[in-house]
Amino acid sequence: MGDFNIDDLELLDVPLIGRKFTWSSKRSQPTFSRLDRVLISPHWDSLGVSYQLQDASATASDHSPLIFRIKPHQINGKRSFKFETYWLQHPQITEIVQNTWEQEINTSNPIKRIHFKINKLRSALRSWAHETYARRETYLTRSMWVIRQLDFAEETRNLNSMEFMLRIRFREHVFKLAKEKEERWKQRSGATWLKLGDNNTKYFHAVANGRSRVQNGPFKLTGRIGPNQADILQNLDCDISDEEIKGAIFQMPKGKASGPDGFPIEFYQFFWGIVGVDIIAMVRNFYNGRSIRQINKATITLIPKKQGAIQIAYFRPISVINTTAKIVTEILANRLQPHLQSLVLNAQTAFVKGRSIMESFLVARELLNFISKNKIPSILYKVDFAKAFDTVDWCFLVSLLIERGFPPRWLSAVLNVLQTSSSTIRVNGSITDYFDHKRGLRQGDPLLPMLFILVTDSLN
Repeated sequence: MGDFNIDDLELLDVPLIGRKFTWSSKRSQPTFSRLDRVLISPHWDSLGVSYQLQDASATASDHSPLIFRIKPHQINGKRSFKFETYWLQHPQITEIVQNTWEQEINTSNPIKRIHFKINKLRSALRSWAHETYARRETYLTRSMWVIRQLDFAEETRNLNSMEFMLRIRFREHVFKLAKEKEERWKQRSGATWLKLGDNNTKYFHAVANGRSRVQNGPFKLTGRIGPNQADILQNLDCDISDEEIKGAIFQMPKGKASGPDGFPIEFYQFFWGIVGVDIIAMVRNFYNGRSIRQINKATITLIPKKQGAIQIAYFRPISVINTTAKIVTEILANRLQPHLQSLVLNAQTAFVKGRSIMESFLVARELLNFISKNKIPSILYKVDFAKAFDTVDWCFLVSLLIERGFPPRWLSAVLNVLQTSSSTIRVNGSITDYFDHKRGLRQGDPLLPMLFILVTDSLN
């Protein structure tokens, strides 16, 4: 690598405000150097953007972090609430949750009761978090200011023993608070949303979202759309036990993004002793036909497929559902999962436990090799689905489930999930008003990928 010369590259070195150096050996007789810089092009500088370069306190490194500030973009709209998982470590959190959750709610509907309790708890936690962690942010800011002043003083003189130990102590406190902040931003980073989106869209992005090569008019399927297997599906209508509900909740994976109400599965698992009775009552009322419209909500977030995405085509929509709604569909999915092997033909490989989507590609390759080797005249065609997950017709789905012999109680529960669903869209951290769904199968729901594979299986 050749010499790196700022002038030869026609770059500008942004001046550092308040400090001469960015690196220190941190010894009693320290060595200093300006190793860290921010470079900009003359063209960017000519755009008239207001900027400023400052250093931050060096807490866990010999280098002082540099903060390059530009005029922030203002975001308007309603801000959503998020239950931060690191709150679970706070000694006051259990008392706040218990006192708020156990307040009297004047309704006999368990689903509405859950909805009202979550709203009350969200308000209480928002106020508590603002008061508690605002003080921590203030303490963090002041601690870093002290460290910075001591670093600045060290450039002109040796620190005395008290100053030296004071800086070490402040660094320890700052490091602890910074770890909490890191956990907060880790939860908000969107990495889980991206993983969630990949898991739920990998199949239909690869197989179902191709562009249509041939424009065909609408068509109707006649005859039977699948064998009636009512004899093996009757247990789907059984009453739901307390153990089944608790087992479904504690098997749900942690680290997933929360829905519009802001409460992830970790909340319900950690506070099961407080919220369990109400959750059980909610699930049983749902399975007895009570509407879950108040809780069956989701947030649609746009995740960029590549860096610098601007056009809508370069974003992937990810749907994140309220955990309370996912609990009921998790139970329905757990009941359906053991029957998929017998309900779905072997040619269908996606969303079926024990099968892999790669099997389809292997079968296609073997078929092509066989045709080519034996010189068999053949015509092969590939059927592309256009946004298949989003365009499933509910009337067809219901007809299919009835034809296949699904019992009425379980079928009614599936209709409840579909017909009461609504979503909001998150843009730049703000959310829009809710809109109802009229067709399609929502991403992020543990049950709906199984229903989708039943729909596609009917095409065989």
